[in-house]
Amino acid sequence: EARWAVAFDEVGIVWEYETEGFDLPSGYYLPDFWLPYEDAFLEVKPTKIQIDDSRLLVDLARESGHTAGVLIGTPGYQFIPWVRFWKDQCNYGVALIRGNAFSWGESCHLTDMFDESFDPVKWLSLPVDEMAEWESSPIICNDRDFEPWIKAIEYSRSARFEHGERPR
Repeated sequence: EARWAVAFDEVGIVWEYETEGFDLPSGYYLPDFWLPYEDAFLEVKPTKIQIDDSRLLVDLARESGHTAGVLIGTPGYQFIPWVRFWKDQCNYGVALIRGNAFSWGESCHLTDMFDESFDPVKWLSLPVDEMAEWESSPIICNDRDFEPWIKAIEYSRSARFEHGERPR
């Protein structure tokens, strides 16, 4: 979580840490990050998201009306699975961080409405490489869009948190 905070700071993404807890149908939940300008809650998981955590994220999106996503691992050049509900529909996709903002899929891929048979809880619990199989078109992005984020990744990975040290 601390490395993500460092990376967000480096690119200027405004974030708040564990600001609000929610009593949801699947249990109490305190998401790691609230990104007010992205209108999104994000949870950090070390390797993959478990099914119970997926339920919490889906319920959070459904109950709050905000985007809920999961950051898997430390900051990198990676996909960020997310879900968002409104009315009786759900939008889901894989985000990327480009420059100093999230690309929620509009300009890259996978902004699809799903039918009633789709299970967002199960989808969020898939390994990220299997999520990629849901893509409807290839990612087309300019490398220049990622330069600030690549620097932020390096900065966050060089951060030292022992004994009050600061990133290099």
